[in-house]
Amino acid sequence: RRARHAGTSVSFLALVIAFFYLLNLILLGFADKFGWYFYTKTQYDLTVSDAAAPLFAEIDTSAGGVEIVFCDVEDNIRTHKQLDYVYETAVNLRDRYPELITLTFVNLWLNPDRLSAYRTAKDGTENTLTTSTVIVDYRGEYICNSAAAFYTLDDNNSVTAYNGEEVFVANILWVSAKNHPVAYFTANHGEEVPAALRRQLIYAGYTVARLDLATVSAVPEDAGVVVIASPIYDFQKSAEGASYVSELDKLRTYLDGGGRMLVTL
Repeated sequence: RRARHAGTSVSFLALVIAFFYLLNLILLGFADKFGWYFYTKTQYDLTVSDAAAPLFAEIDTSAGGVEIVFCDVEDNIRTHKQLDYVYETAVNLRDRYPELITLTFVNLWLNPDRLSAYRTAKDGTENTLTTSTVIVDYRGEYICNSAAAFYTLDDNNSVTAYNGEEVFVANILWVSAKNHPVAYFTANHGEEVPAALRRQLIYAGYTVARLDLATVSAVPEDAGVVVIASPIYDFQKSAEGASYVSELDKLRTYLDGGGRMLVTL
């Protein structure tokens, strides 16, 4: 009887260990897929600097300023593990620049109509809004940010730095700028476009768009830069003496005319 009870206990213990092992694997899988991460509250200094003051001074506020929109109620945002730093930075920026910045909190589920203007981008693509989306709006020109956009993450989605002030300032300067050159990313050659590269181009003042060289007669005139991001297939090349304008011909014409290109391999 003792041996039987001992065997049952060992089997039960093994099942418990296996259960928690599988649970950890599942949680790690979700963390890797959705970019979950945790951090301590005392890790970062959230003091807002004066670096943006001369840049913000040039923004016209006569017909309204910049609105930072959180897609959830304030109490939820303040206790959100990814957004609490972002919330504090937004509050500090509003307090530092009260004539320029206002904060708005909208319950995404109870007031969807209030956020409907942000669901479709100007190029026709759909914006996916969640309760952790942070929107920076200036007179209808806006940028939608995920919570992860305010952090620097390593390959394992672990936080290496918090960039809240930099991201907000870059967003505000972008939405308040009169003109945006376009950064065109080529497509259909197996390109992989890192989200961080897209964000950095937006923060530098660009609008990001897709470019299918096979369906256009030339690189668009509003291109500030053409980006070829780690392609795995060749670009189309025309035969010697052919009248057909290939993808490579279009790129050469663009460069010969003073165009700029960024290529990653």
